[in-house]
Amino acid sequence: MPADPAVSTLDQFVRALDLKGRRDHLLWGVWRGFPLGLTLTDGSAQSDALFHLRYAEHAFARGEEPKLEFAEPLPRLMDEGWAEVEIRDDLAWLTLKRFGDRLQRDEVVPALDSLIGCLRSLGIEAVATCHYCGGAEQVTTVASKGRVGQICAKCIEEQIGPDVNRLGFRARSLAPLALLAPLVLLLQSGLWGGIWIGVDWVFEKLGGSIHIHSLAAGFVVLVLAYLAASPAFLFRLVANRGNRRAGLLGAACALLAVPLGELFHVVQQFGTYSVIGPVLKHPTLIFTVLNPGDGLFGILKLLTIAGFIGMSVSWAKPKKIELEL
Repeated sequence: MPADPAVSTLDQFVRALDLKGRRDHLLWGVWRGFPLGLTLTDGSAQSDALFHLRYAEHAFARGEEPKLEFAEPLPRLMDEGWAEVEIRDDLAWLTLKRFGDRLQRDEVVPALDSLIGCLRSLGIEAVATCHYCGGAEQVTTVASKGRVGQICAKCIEEQIGPDVNRLGFRARSLAPLALLAPLVLLLQSGLWGGIWIGVDWVFEKLGGSIHIHSLAAGFVVLVLAYLAASPAFLFRLVANRGNRRAGLLGAACALLAVPLGELFHVVQQFGTYSVIGPVLKHPTLIFTVLNPGDGLFGILKLLTIAGFIGMSVSWAKPKKIELEL
């Protein structure tokens, strides 16, 4: 059993208990073997704190309320109105009011330990098995939808489908993503250049001007940029759910696809030798090639580049993991 940490601030508490997550949503981890979740009502230490401890479902005797016996300081805190406790079949709640004051008085960790001692007196123990099926293989502690729990890979797959990585819920593999990156980059570059080749063609057919509302023209180009970013969807197909690397690779490919696509566009206009030769002799000419232009068209193009990168991330990023815990 770990030694009681000496904490007086929220930062110290988070570090001492090795909590993950976000203060404005849910902080979570494991304490004394029990999955632990912490929600702050306004995200700061000055708010009230709502803890919950999870365990495998425990059926109390029918018709009987569990007899709750706590060690100090929890009885005193409850008598003074600073703490509330609720114990259910698979969950125990502990509310500590004015959380910052409780930290300053070194009452938080002892209060948690008092609650855990009560659970153990009721026959509820922390066990390294899945809370839902009782299995002991590939069990991990996770947080979802504001709750924390202990669940195995099989139960995860039953909830969110067969595309969970078989090697483990938190497994991350960069290799298949990296192998796809050149293909995604090539497709995005061609499509990005194709957008502006198409814009040039429309201008040419209409005599050098487009007689439609600027917002409508911008909307059409943004839709085309969304489609041009779509090859990043290949990253989503091979990434584990929740894998942020897929989104980062989507952004990286889009950033590289823009200059490559622009180069393809200019080469199509003036010919390979007319463009590549001068650029090789004077590399700074590449900045002329990448110049988005002036006025409304330049603004539209910069907005389209930003949208293209954001859309590439959206296409690439796997669905967020959401479990019923």
